[in-house]
Amino acid sequence: MPGYDDNRENFYYNTVIGVDALHRNGITGRGVTVAVVDSGLWDHPHLTSNTQGKPRVLARFDAIANRAASEVFDESGHGSHMTSIIAHSGAETRAGIPTGGYKGVAPDVNLVSVKAFNVAGQGDFLDIVRAVQWVVDNRETYNIRVLNLSFSSRPRWQYWLDPINQAVMRAWASGITVIAAAGNEGPDPMTIGSPGNLPFVITVGAVTDSWTAADKDDDYIPDFSSRGPTPSGHIKPDIVAPGGHMTGLVRPGSTLTQEHPEYSLRTGEFVMTGSSQAAALVSGVAALLLQLEPALTPDDIKCKLMTSAEPAINRDGLLAYSPFQQGHGYLNAARAVTLGQRGCGNADMDIQRELTGTEHTQGPAIVDADGVPSLPGLGTMVAPEPAAEGLSKTRKWGVKAHIERNEPSPTPDATPDGGLPSSWMQIYLDEREAIENLSRHDPG
Repeated sequence: MPGYDDNRENFYYNTVIGVDALHRNGITGRGVTVAVVDSGLWDHPHLTSNTQGKPRVLARFDAIANRAASEVFDESGHGSHMTSIIAHSGAETRAGIPTGGYKGVAPDVNLVSVKAFNVAGQGDFLDIVRAVQWVVDNRETYNIRVLNLSFSSRPRWQYWLDPINQAVMRAWASGITVIAAAGNEGPDPMTIGSPGNLPFVITVGAVTDSWTAADKDDDYIPDFSSRGPTPSGHIKPDIVAPGGHMTGLVRPGSTLTQEHPEYSLRTGEFVMTGSSQAAALVSGVAALLLQLEPALTPDDIKCKLMTSAEPAINRDGLLAYSPFQQGHGYLNAARAVTLGQRGCGNADMDIQRELTGTEHTQGPAIVDADGVPSLPGLGTMVAPEPAAEGLSKTRKWGVKAHIERNEPSPTPDATPDGGLPSSWMQIYLDEREAIENLSRHDPG
């Protein structure tokens, strides 16, 4: 398995999404509890202890056996890898010198590990429902604010009839921010899995950095990442996040290490790829936001992440990927803190009416004359040619990178590259003004 030159010291995804700067300012998820419903947990010190070496696993529940447990042994390895991405408490170093960052996104979160998947990584519907309901029932006891669901299955019912989705809606309504994987069934449209097809939750697709963490010009959405829309016409995924060759901890001898020995690094870490890893990354970022602003609701966090995400834009101003591929764009944790907005998360939906069965929502997606899922006006917004896999000479991630690709500091009247949609320029100017206002703010 190829790797970064110093992969043991630095897992790099925190640099890619702007988390390392938050770590250096003390934003590490302290005081927030993340529940992980998966295959269990390896009791490795970097998973069971925070950056101060203090125990932080508040509870373990085996939904398969339907009992609380002192250990939820991870035969599969998947759950440990997700937990590692979220919460690995090991220090990031360069040439042996600490950088001030950590290997996990939120290395000081408290954890609740719920086992619902077996040695083969398979989960029974009833066990998963039981797992999610246990998290809801114990939300207040353990201050559970984030629920990571790094799994996906082909939808069998309308989203509101799915038993897992019904349990997940109760979690969201109770105040738990739920992050779900989009699935790995791309590149065809309408391949978003359940529970990621639930319109309320934050559904995450994958992007890969092509092993060049410092250069986003070759970052692209891999074919495996599932695409929207959902059968009910909702735009999914909501955002995309790093999910390619993600480094983490997996128990030696687990199913993953036996079936894929080539994914093990010489130094013992394990590298995996998928939207599951991307979802775990976002769960960690949600915890960081909650440390900063404990009063945030799940809808607030969804809005902050979507409004701060960076879309892929071609030189001519057209989107490189449709919203059914990239959602609102590439996760950026630092932007979520500084520029993320409130008020847009699920603004046109009522989860209480959903739970009572009195209302179900239809998304904006339509089917065009060729039978292809689309959106009104989509043809004028998205480039007709497929986005390049790997290095692109035209694609930039984010409005700032797009506007500044030819001119470091454009004026309001500037229209580089032969003219841009006015919306990109206006967004650029509004964000620049917001950052300037923040830099002038005196917290004292």
